[in-house]
Amino acid sequence: MALESIEREALRHLKEVSNPLVPLSTLVAHLQSDGTLGDISATELERFLRKHELFRVLDPPGFAADPESRDELGQLGLTTEPFVILDTRMPGPNDITAALVQQVDGMASALVTAAREARDKNDDDRLAKIETMLKRVETVRKKIISMA
Repeated sequence: MALESIEREALRHLKEVSNPLVPLSTLVAHLQSDGTLGDISATELERFLRKHELFRVLDPPGFAADPESRDELGQLGLTTEPFVILDTRMPGPNDITAALVQQVDGMASALVTAAREARDKNDDDRLAKIETMLKRVETVRKKIISMA
């Protein structure tokens, strides 16, 4: 009975969210918040979802397995955990790449604004850190595009 409730609530939640790609930890938190998950662990939930024909569990891109890349992605605010999506909402590979590039480009834009502010305030230390982060963002962007 518990798995049926989990399935029902996960389906409902994943149909209603605006972004079809939901980090596994977010789905776990949702199912815990209303008591649906019960004593099922996150690992058991992931195993259940991976075997279920209505769900897809997407692992992060292959380069995210590399500890250095994973750290860079984490520092940039990008998750390196699996995502869950309904099979019916699954975008094509080009759509996924475009969404990832859009996310990285948004972060780069925010960093450019922060760099401009640091430059205006003559904050050289902050500017150097931001420039380092911008280089990392560009490296991540190239890796995403190369995986397409």
